[in-house]
Amino acid sequence: GRRELEVLAVNVDAVRLRARLLDSHTLIHALRGYRKYFKRWEEGIDWNEPFREVDFDLVPGRVIADRTVRVTNRLDEPVRLKLDWDDFLPGTSNGAVFVSAEVSRKHLAASTNAPRKLGAECLVQLTDLGLLWKTTTDEASVYVFSHTSGEPVHGAVVRLLTEDNQVRAEARTDPAGFARLPLPPDSQWLMV
Repeated sequence: GRRELEVLAVNVDAVRLRARLLDSHTLIHALRGYRKYFKRWEEGIDWNEPFREVDFDLVPGRVIADRTVRVTNRLDEPVRLKLDWDDFLPGTSNGAVFVSAEVSRKHLAASTNAPRKLGAECLVQLTDLGLLWKTTTDEASVYVFSHTSGEPVHGAVVRLLTEDNQVRAEARTDPAGFARLPLPPDSQWLMV
């Protein structure tokens, strides 16, 4: 609601912030790759650090930010870095963005003895569209509304997609904001 993303930094001297703007043709692939950020326990997870890096260079999309932010704080004192979405997305109010906040070993505070590169990642979808949906074995019913006004969105394109980003069904919302689509069994994603 504030068009900000907060990054919490503790015991580091600098944070490298990178962001990629994703498009509708590659968003499903990015979401699939992002699922790998959470490693299953059967795969030898380290419970001290259960998350795994998604390689920024393999995420599809256009780089819209790559900068290093210096952090000035005392030992064990958290600092909140507030990133303004208007800086990342000048001239547009929406988009899907993959963000990486990374700390290299050289930027760790001298008192820490972390053995590897540390960081955090997120995939954020900035939009005014809100969705409600319900599925049966044969059909998906989707309601699209505006978060700003609370009103239904007429004419929005609703798509059902496979894991490989293949469109299986498509419909436009009616004046009441509703769309009904047949539900093929290989549909995995809903995109508006």
